[in-house]
Amino acid sequence: MTLGISLDEPSKAKGWRDIQPLHSTRADVERLLGPPTDKRDCIYNICTYYLHDVNVQFNYSPGDCKSGRGAWDVPPDTVVNITVHSGPGLRWSSLAIEKAKFMKKNIGHIQNIVSYLNEEDGLLIEVNEEMDEVMGFYYLPAARDKHLRCP
Repeated sequence: MTLGISLDEPSKAKGWRDIQPLHSTRADVERLLGPPTDKRDCIYNICTYYLHDVNVQFNYSPGDCKSGRGAWDVPPDTVVNITVHSGPGLRWSSLAIEKAKFMKKNIGHIQNIVSYLNEEDGLLIEVNEEMDEVMGFYYLPAARDKHLRCP
């Protein structure tokens, strides 16, 4: 699988395939992946790409803090976060994660599903612990970018 992260050290990932929240743009995504193949794959500021090994969703900034839809003070079409879902079979135990850098959080209403969050790097990994399966990778703004949050 080519998830765009190092399966040996996903916590050292710099975004997904070098697309970084709050630093990369829609143009950067389209240089890497091309435009979405179907206009229905982009709704509002969210575009989804269905690749052979993963599904990737990019959430773009509307470009202002005033609309109430943007939580980040960045230009329009700036990547705000990225969600990556692989096919079944990626084992949590197979990832060489430095767990000390991640904070474990129970999602609450869904039994056995937990999140491991590295706020410093902006990476959240959702895991079904009972099945030892990674459900998704969420690339978020890193701690160093908190100054860009809307007031």
